[in-house]
Amino acid sequence: MRLVINFGALLLVLFGAAAPAMADDVITGCDLLAGHPADPDKLGAGASSALVKKDLPTAIATCRRDLGNDPENARLRYNLGRVLYYSGQFKEGFAEVSAAAEQQHRQALFVAGLIYGDGQAELFEPQPCKALPLWLEAARQDHYAARISLARNYLRGEYAGCGVDLNAAEMRGFVESAAGETKSYYESLLVSYLIEQLEDTDQN
Repeated sequence: MRLVINFGALLLVLFGAAAPAMADDVITGCDLLAGHPADPDKLGAGASSALVKKDLPTAIATCRRDLGNDPENARLRYNLGRVLYYSGQFKEGFAEVSAAAEQQHRQALFVAGLIYGDGQAELFEPQPCKALPLWLEAARQDHYAARISLARNYLRGEYAGCGVDLNAAEMRGFVESAAGETKSYYESLLVSYLIEQLEDTDQN
């Protein structure tokens, strides 16, 4: 798929000009300012949290405009949720991330599960059983972090009371499929350790 940088979107970011409706494969101002580097469905390189936080009002305004031009775009909805959450607007941010997750956006599935699993003081206590189906769906869609995180939490017994039929073989499959995507020595060590632990669990 060929990606095209939309210079109209760049003008929107710089000068606040009105932007036309965007195609799904066109990089928008929202992608440039708010896309997550680890999002497997991002367009462009993505922006680190430190970079995004340098000018959250611009990122939020840009994402609102771009999503307004393409309201069914789950990627842009996730990006908006991300910057809203960073800005401390947790309720609206989580709502946008959750809506993108309902559209099966992989990064949104992972992040919504992460928020449920960790809890958010202004919203709710940790709810691992609500995180589980989100991470399971993201893992089955080959989201790297979801595969690793799900297996780790499975080994810790965090989902024992969730009433979902999980098994070590499936968890091991997730981690083995992620092994080729590790980007550092330490990630490789973690993946190897998880595979060993899951093999032991499956044999017991």
